[in-house]
Amino acid sequence: FKQKTAYEIGVRLVGSEMCIRDRAPVRDPLLAAETICYNLGIKVSAGNTLESLKFFLQDKNLLLVLDNFEQITEAASIIDDLLYAAPHIKIMVTSRERLSLSFEQVVAVPPLSDSFTSENDHQADGLPPAVALFINRAQAIQPDFELTDFNKPVLFQICKRLEGLPLAIELAAGQINALSPQLLLKKLDHRLDILKGNFRDIPDRQKTIRNTIEWSFDLLTENEQELLLRISLFNAGALMESIEWMGADLKDDTLGLLDSLLNKSLLTKQDENMQVRFQMLESVREFSLEKLSGLGKLDDLKMLQADYYRTALHSFKLQKNKIDQSEALALLEKEHPNIRQVLDFLLERNEVSKLTQIAWNLWLFWWVNAHTKEAYHWLRKAWDQQKQGNSPLDDKTLCLLVANVGIMSFLQRDFESYHATLQKNLDLIQLQDDDELVATALLIAGIVATIIKQYEIADKYLNSSLEKYKKIGLTTGISLALSGLGRNSIYMGNRLKEAKEYYQQSIELAKNDHNEISVIICLSGFALVEVMQKNSNAKNYLRESILLSQNLHFYEALAWSLEIWALVSINENKFVHAVTLLSAVEHLRETTQMPVWDDLQAIITDAKNNIKQQMPAELFNQAWNEGAQMTIDQMISFAMEN
Repeated sequence: FKQKTAYEIGVRLVGSEMCIRDRAPVRDPLLAAETICYNLGIKVSAGNTLESLKFFLQDKNLLLVLDNFEQITEAASIIDDLLYAAPHIKIMVTSRERLSLSFEQVVAVPPLSDSFTSENDHQADGLPPAVALFINRAQAIQPDFELTDFNKPVLFQICKRLEGLPLAIELAAGQINALSPQLLLKKLDHRLDILKGNFRDIPDRQKTIRNTIEWSFDLLTENEQELLLRISLFNAGALMESIEWMGADLKDDTLGLLDSLLNKSLLTKQDENMQVRFQMLESVREFSLEKLSGLGKLDDLKMLQADYYRTALHSFKLQKNKIDQSEALALLEKEHPNIRQVLDFLLERNEVSKLTQIAWNLWLFWWVNAHTKEAYHWLRKAWDQQKQGNSPLDDKTLCLLVANVGIMSFLQRDFESYHATLQKNLDLIQLQDDDELVATALLIAGIVATIIKQYEIADKYLNSSLEKYKKIGLTTGISLALSGLGRNSIYMGNRLKEAKEYYQQSIELAKNDHNEISVIICLSGFALVEVMQKNSNAKNYLRESILLSQNLHFYEALAWSLEIWALVSINENKFVHAVTLLSAVEHLRETTQMPVWDDLQAIITDAKNNIKQQMPAELFNQAWNEGAQMTIDQMISFAMEN
């Protein structure tokens, strides 16, 4: 593709097809000048090849195109010599690697777009370039192949899976005689085996994707190869610090190796606020993982990756003072596919201790970003392995595990597992020399006690949690404990004034600490108090809570706010509005697998039953069906319009 692009540019620049292309697979830098001479038809005697080339070009006015220069980058100084000797020529070089010449102008050739860039493009008759290329090559092989409403979405998915790579698209289209688009898409799970062609007019290295990548891989130094293979373990891309960790034992400077891999187009860089993420094409990643497996290094390096997350998550976790929670949540969400892979690996290896230490720093992230269902399954499996005696743990690690299993069980409303883990082992947890662990376990125990209407016990647990958090100065925890006490006060005999005081203390501390999670929780708490007092002022709190929740992607809190807004609408006799919102939120909870908290569920169930008795069944069902079809943005807009 880059060769074709260079040729077309050359034709346009010189106004004719005076474009010289070097297609010979030369790997010896010493043969660079000789090969150029050969392509230009210059006859030279041994020993003065470069001088003869310079003499030939000195009065010429032409464009010289040098293709596949990545094989002989050590010969880049020839370009400097030629441009100095022949000031009227221009040289265009195609290469997977920069030449590192001070005067070079780099133009990156991006992959072909595999999607529409705007709604206008979508409505036009044209197709994204990647899809258009696939159809063009498929029709060259199978003339009756055509785009239909049935295969169109499949072709878009194929081109997206192929990441817009022209060679991959052409090779995939070459399989259209034997495979339907649907079957081709399925087989792309093992793309290295399916992306191959038998065209006689292309080099062997381009006849399969595997050959193309192998060819680039062989041009790397030993340490460049090793670092590339290690980075391939990060299927969501790797941060700089994770690459430095994975390459710490290599002799070369990691930053230098990374820069070289970027220059050779085997990695791409993506800026993410204060972080930089390095990605590789999926084809390169699949090739690299194959290599690691063949070398017998895969498991050892996966364990090294697990050790990285066990250490790194201490600095990434949300349970810290004055952390930018929005940035931390975005970072953890980007890292989650990597973490998911690590946790699956540790479960396979019965490494419950390492899994427990990693998971403990993620419980608040899992809750806020609605990953509790998945986390629940990981931790339950780890708990089962521990009970079977496959992974004996010391008391401290056991307490971390049971606390986290208990948290996720509670959030999934599996109270049997909650009681068998966190609650059963609460005394042992309180004996541990880890105030954050103890405070967190007491916090969750207090919240659960409120839900099951053990208000006095809840008050005791939550105050103990508050004292522990204050002891270590963890303001995030202090805010959560105060909010828990506020919630408990609402249900414990309608102590609404006391609840407001707790929420006020919590929100003041949270705002000072830029703790948006606790601010959101407090706003929904204030709103619930206003609802209990049948005061429409609840909407002011809910508007702010909804907007903050939406910005933070805190779906549990968003659901709370919308459910409470429905209660406000009921107080105002706006039953259709209330039913529509309740249905929309129920659908959101089903989609994100977040069961409603039992104390709020009781209020909602009573309210819904009362509405049913007061509304015609047809009107109720119509409003319910409308709510079930709403997206998150639609339900927010619907609530705000009231």
